Amino acid sequence: MHRALRSAGVDKPTHRISDLGSPSATIAAKALTISGITATGKTYDGNSTASVNTGSAVYGGLVGGDVVTVRSDASVTELLALLSEHRIGAVVVSDDGETVHGIVSERDIVRHLHTDGAALLEAPVHRIMTAEVHTCVPEDSLDDLESAMTEKRFRHVPVLSDGKLVAIVSIGDVVKNRIDDLQAERDQLRTYIQS
Repeated sequence: MHRALRSAGVDKPTHRISDLGSPSATIAAKALTISGITATGKTYDGNSTASVNTGSAVYGGLVGGDVVTVRSDASVTELLALLSEHRIGAVVVSDDGETVHGIVSERDIVRHLHTDGAALLEAPVHRIMTAEVHTCVPEDSLDDLESAMTEKRFRHVPVLSDGKLVAIVSIGDVVKNRIDDLQAERDQLRTYIQS
């Protein structure tokens, strides 16, 4: 089940998810442009349980993050290998690389490892994933996303376009965007004061 983020209806200038440039979008790949949206090319890493969307989703010239997915029937050991290989903290659970079935993070693993012990390593990912995933679309407000991530205490939000997974936004992406905004505002104030 997905919970989409929606604007609260406040009439103010806002940033959109599509304005967010992600530092994780570093892998180059062939891209297919459809209706002005550049979609990612998907490659499989030789393992039938995982895929990586290499490349990035581009909205209005700005980049969303690459998405690593894992199949729901993959083992937790395979999940750990993906997290380590890609140096990430969460993976979207998707059996086809486009539909979001869940999300699983390092925290989910730690919580279940505490209760289930080493047997957890052979368990399927669907047993520990969070099935109720908060998602967003490129047009959503960054302010709304930031508020939701803070209030509900989640760190990763899949981005859907036409119901398909195209990117993921992490709390790090949101914080970097906020820091960039503050830096730009500071620079503008400094220029104003000095002139």
